[in-house]
Amino acid sequence: MDKERPSETKNGSDIYENCIRLGHIGKKTGKWDNGLFVKGDLYGLPIHFLIDSGSTSTILPYDKYLMMADNKKPPLEQTHLKLLDVNGNELRVHGCFSMLLALGSSAYRTTVVVCDIEPYAILGQDFLVQHVSKIDIKRLLLFTDYGDIQCYTGGEANMVCRVVVRETITVPPQSRMCIPVLIPGSEHLTDNGIIETSPKLWQDKKIVLTRGIIHSKAENQAVQILNFGSKPVVLYPNTKLGTCESCYHTPEPELSRCNAVSSEESEAATDKLPEHLQDLWERSLSTLKMKKEEG
Repeated sequence: MDKERPSETKNGSDIYENCIRLGHIGKKTGKWDNGLFVKGDLYGLPIHFLIDSGSTSTILPYDKYLMMADNKKPPLEQTHLKLLDVNGNELRVHGCFSMLLALGSSAYRTTVVVCDIEPYAILGQDFLVQHVSKIDIKRLLLFTDYGDIQCYTGGEANMVCRVVVRETITVPPQSRMCIPVLIPGSEHLTDNGIIETSPKLWQDKKIVLTRGIIHSKAENQAVQILNFGSKPVVLYPNTKLGTCESCYHTPEPELSRCNAVSSEESEAATDKLPEHLQDLWERSLSTLKMKKEEG
């Protein structure tokens, strides 16, 4: 969506040698809400970058630059780049600087252009070409020579997280078991998330992840696994079990089911036949009585 293009004067001559056209993906209900993002650290300042392969440069909003500590803020160098927004309007450029951008577990040297844009910084084509070898959209990962960088989808409604095994677990045959899991990126989901099993899990191992609701912000998360096979299944750390998405609806209390009852209810019910079986019981007694008399 963002691309480099020349601007022309009325007489047709080019007035910009280098022009960068900028824009944002999707604007819903007044919120910048879509796109693929990555959280970085700029000399101690947390920054969220929109990954935009259409922008030829990596860009930092001027107000974010001002938020940097004075003793860590790099001086701006003059640049002849001209920035255009998605409508072709020129943006004010304050300068550029070279920096070490911390993403994931590594830091990457890149050049950043500082200008008046909002609300996010942009990780542009220059960074992707120099450092990224592959973008995995399904797993929301950027692959680099120095390690993988976890991304997230802007807007909690669009975010889909992987559910992976936390530690090595052996699931016995023909049984169900609760196991500890990790949900990378769950901080970008609603408080409650809905988990779904991965079809590949059944195809490869004959086990499934039970569908249900999970508290996505909980520190210790666990899910239920069903093993339908005749052999135990060993699950290793980071094995993908399924996905977790934001959940905006939970069942009403009166519609929820419970497979446990109180001890008082159990004791009261032991001596009384359930109503729906009473008729069957009486007819069975009559039949047995007739057969006994005939015998």
